[in-house]
Amino acid sequence: MEENDLPADYPLKDSTMENENRRKWHVGREIPVATLLVLVMQTAGVVWWAASTSARVDYMKEAAVTSQIVQAAIDRRQDDDSQRSEARIIVQLDRINAKLDMLTEKSGWTLGQMRRSGG
Repeated sequence: MEENDLPADYPLKDSTMENENRRKWHVGREIPVATLLVLVMQTAGVVWWAASTSARVDYMKEAAVTSQIVQAAIDRRQDDDSQRSEARIIVQLDRINAKLDMLTEKSGWTLGQMRRSGG
């Protein structure tokens, strides 16, 4: 039986085939040490960069959450202040209305008379 008669998936123990496979996947002294060092340093740099980027993203997420909490507190404070201001304005308007009512009663004028006189 010759090599050509064997099925394609039959393992060959031919030394020329093994030598060809070794040449294809063999790492030898042809690769300079400097190239290997550069590859290791570059890989370490990429890992370091990815870790620092991840840390920055985590920091920004925490800052965003803190900012939202602070903004919510500011919004509540402003809402409370505007409600108090509105209440004070209503009280002042009620006082002004009471004073106007008192003045119109003392003077005996009606609203229609005041409009006609230009007041």
